[in-house]
Amino acid sequence: MKLLKKLPVIFILLLTPFLLLAQDENKQDLYFNFTKETELCPYESIDLIVEKEKGTQFNLCGKAVLLHPRDFQIKILHIKNINSLKFHQASQIDSLVEAWKDENDKQIQAYYGGPYPFYGKNQMFNTFIVVEDKVKGVMSVYPVMWVNDKKIARN
Repeated sequence: MKLLKKLPVIFILLLTPFLLLAQDENKQDLYFNFTKETELCPYESIDLIVEKEKGTQFNLCGKAVLLHPRDFQIKILHIKNINSLKFHQASQIDSLVEAWKDENDKQIQAYYGGPYPFYGKNQMFNTFIVVEDKVKGVMSVYPVMWVNDKKIARN
């Protein structure tokens, strides 16, 4: 009888690691076409690509700064596969964040037993910068992390 009373607690303890793993599955893939984003940039004084000690930093015309750490692998794809990627624009970042929060808020509140106070873009998205090389007919896909990722409070 005592075991039956403890069974729900044991079940929850066994399930907790899987719930933690499930949060990563809610990450949305974001691809930014760096070539197109920078063609539209009106600011000539911005360094769009900067080599840093930790890796390569990409600036999406002042709308976002993303870092490709040196230990992250770059994928090279044939340019004919470019249509298989769903690209987003830097101007959509705020709406993408809001859409992610709206879609995942109930699940996160259920997990934490109430509102989770902060979200960050690195927890919401798997983000990639795509650089086209039309001469070689390839595109380089850089997995990146948001720099200065401001934690966003949930109301």
